[in-house]
Amino acid sequence: MLIEAGRRINVTSYSYQIPKKPTQFAMALRKYLRGSKLENIRQHDFDRIVILSFKGKEGLYELHIELFGEGNIILVDGEGIIKHALKQKKMKDRTIARGIKLEYPPKRGLDPLTTTPNQLHEAIKNEKTSLVAALVKHLNAPKELIEETLHQCKIPIDVKACDIPSDKAEEIVNVMKKIIGQVKDGSLNPNIVYLDEDPITVLPIDFQSIKGEKRYYQSFNQAVDDFFSRIFASEVKKAMLSPVQEEIDKLRATLKQQQRRIEELEQEASCNYALGHLVLNNLSLLDEALFRIVAMRKSGLTWEQVLSEVEKAKARNELPLSIVEKIHPREGTLAVKLGDHEVRLSLSSRASEVAQQFFQRAKELSKKLEGAKTALKKTEEKIKELEEQVKTIRQEEALYKLPKKEWYEKFRWFKTSDGFLVIAGRDTSQNEAIVRKHLSPNDIFLHTVAPGGPVTVIKANGRQPSRKAIEEAAQFAASYSKAWSSRCAATEVFWVLGNQVSLSPPSGEYLPKGSFMIYGEKNLVKGVELKTAIGILRDGEFCKIVYGPPSAIKAQTKIFVELLPGDMPSNELAKAVKEALMRKAEEESLKRFIRSLPIEYFQQALPPKSGRIIE
Repeated sequence: MLIEAGRRINVTSYSYQIPKKPTQFAMALRKYLRGSKLENIRQHDFDRIVILSFKGKEGLYELHIELFGEGNIILVDGEGIIKHALKQKKMKDRTIARGIKLEYPPKRGLDPLTTTPNQLHEAIKNEKTSLVAALVKHLNAPKELIEETLHQCKIPIDVKACDIPSDKAEEIVNVMKKIIGQVKDGSLNPNIVYLDEDPITVLPIDFQSIKGEKRYYQSFNQAVDDFFSRIFASEVKKAMLSPVQEEIDKLRATLKQQQRRIEELEQEASCNYALGHLVLNNLSLLDEALFRIVAMRKSGLTWEQVLSEVEKAKARNELPLSIVEKIHPREGTLAVKLGDHEVRLSLSSRASEVAQQFFQRAKELSKKLEGAKTALKKTEEKIKELEEQVKTIRQEEALYKLPKKEWYEKFRWFKTSDGFLVIAGRDTSQNEAIVRKHLSPNDIFLHTVAPGGPVTVIKANGRQPSRKAIEEAAQFAASYSKAWSSRCAATEVFWVLGNQVSLSPPSGEYLPKGSFMIYGEKNLVKGVELKTAIGILRDGEFCKIVYGPPSAIKAQTKIFVELLPGDMPSNELAKAVKEALMRKAEEESLKRFIRSLPIEYFQQALPPKSGRIIE
């Protein structure tokens, strides 16, 4: 059973991720309800409140599930006192807190099941709003039900409430009661309504007022399960995609900055290379200009007189001084014009040194450019990697539908290479239950010679179990016994027929819980190797974990790993098994299925305490 406060309560067929640690509220429910029997399910009035009544050793308890607003789940004792709540809070009309009596929320309108036409007409006759708005305000009923009622009554939804005569109010009441009665009587036609492939609502019967594609189900529970599971899966994907998409957006902004910086570096490096070559191609001219200006200064001319001589030369277009644009005495430089470019030269250097400076600067910029391009490539690769991650998340199923569990799946179980079902107990209670309820006279009963092993049974079902089946069942019994945690390489197992086993001790003797009597001769299987395998089996549209003797698992699937006793703790081993199975799965759909499985599923398949994978 799956309960979402404020949303739904239903039996689910989907695999939901189990939290690694139970919440305090879950621990409280376990404390009070473990071992209790669910005796009754009821609805409080016509409110969206479902009440589950439990009876157990701890007494009577009720779980109140509120499916309106944010919702809540409240545990109360037989006196109605709150023992625990998912959300404890104080509101203006009631308080939810431990130790106080539970109060229901105040009624918000007329009860559709008990209201009379006159009561409804009196409630809405002075309302100036639309009829739908008035009915939502005065009736304790969902808007969908109100709109369907008006649709069946052929009353426009935008008509004013004050314009509705009393005979129409009577029709509204009668039609609404008829719709509710159809649900109460079980005359259902469960469906999910889709609009553009998106589920918009789930309904127990056909509502003609809601347009869209309708997909029908055998039960309302199935419809509710599919509807909310799709929503949940969408929310999970959105939560998974959001941080990845944010990171992609940040990286794309970084990418634009890197691209701009590369363009700037390319332009600057290109410009320096061009200037270096320009200077190199005009070395004689530039050196002559430098020599003439320095010579004029040495001859005693002031800077003003030097500038005057430059201006005269420019007027006569006389090289080399005609290329001089400006002189900066304080800096000891001059600017010359070469074509469309202006180049600054030092009065204390030769032109070849200036060319070398341009080439050196261009080289430095080229080195920075290489680094910038490397950084850009890394950013592009990271974006591509994250985009693949987005693609994978979108393709992956956030939830997987699980096949219906068979009666034997509460035990340890496997099927032998030749098709016999073998079951084994997980604890003393299951050991006793197998002998008491599931052991037939012609079945094969197996157990390790040493104590501390599971009761293991080959279900004969009218057939004679083969020697191979007995050997595989013996290996199963041995591998899930205490011999595994003792890291034995092999052990001994005996087997007898089911009619040789009894839970009743001889007269005057006591038989502890989980123990049994064996009558007659035992058959011994010596040197049973402790070894098991865990695999993934595709069973029609479903996939599931299978485990047992390697020979039996190999006969069912190619995707498996083998285990021996070892020192890796079970929690680490379960993770290693999951990763190994993902590596072996070639189909992407199988990889996604394995990835979606909680680690607990793999732990449940492991022998006790520890082990190691055979590489």
